[in-house]
Amino acid sequence: APYMRARVQAGIAVLAVLVTAALASDVAAAASPQPQLRGVKQYLLRHATQLRGFTTEFQAVADRYYGAARASRFDYTKLGRKPSARRDLLRLKAVWVRGNPRCSSGSSACSPCSGS
Repeated sequence: APYMRARVQAGIAVLAVLVTAALASDVAAAASPQPQLRGVKQYLLRHATQLRGFTTEFQAVADRYYGAARASRFDYTKLGRKPSARRDLLRLKAVWVRGNPRCSSGSSACSPCSGS
């Protein structure tokens, strides 16, 4: 009986330690601050605004180039002789590079940026 009593007391002591540890971790988790996402939100909003500007400008130049290509019946040799079409292509590349961070960092992962 004394041996059994000692085992029961040891079991109760271990159980008490485990319950105390579990309660302490719950209290610590509840008291920990929530993640601060304000910086992430500001970053995303800033880049979304930049992307909106990039796509608007890119679309306008691309539409102008497409109109010229359609007017030339997609004869790219003829189109290539038009200074305005060449300027549009250079502008499209510049806008693309500016609007894509991988391009402006010189990464080869951005195929429209590779080559001249």
